[in-house]
Amino acid sequence: MDEIRRYNRRLHAKGVVLLPLNFDARTGRGLIYVFRPCRLKNDLAKRDALDLLEECGYSCGSPAECLRDLMRRIRNGNEFPHEIGLFLSYPVSDVRGFIRCHASGEKCCGAWKVYGDERAAKEAFRRYRKCEECMARELANGTALEKLTVSS
Repeated sequence: MDEIRRYNRRLHAKGVVLLPLNFDARTGRGLIYVFRPCRLKNDLAKRDALDLLEECGYSCGSPAECLRDLMRRIRNGNEFPHEIGLFLSYPVSDVRGFIRCHASGEKCCGAWKVYGDERAAKEAFRRYRKCEECMARELANGTALEKLTVSS
């Protein structure tokens, strides 16, 4: 937990937050959500995203309430909440398709399974791969994480 606090202090000025969603003291493993609150607010302000979250039983008065519901579902549920894709900026049509189709019948697959706009998703996957390669190279060369993180 101290390490998460240190990263939060280092990345706060860049608009990035690390939030532990779950931790298993038995194994020492956890799930950490790395996000930009301003981006989450924009993503969850979309009517179709709110509709889907409400269909899944979320009370979405604010992004913080949605996050609390997500954390509760992760910690208490037997099944992983597939609507987490909305918290990762995945297109709503793809998250809805994943839930409806039980993770099968996708048009293509990359960072997520695509059920909607295949062309846009493939372009996003290409950009993500390019960014990931660049970040990995820079981190391997010793560049500090905060230097690689752009401000929002």
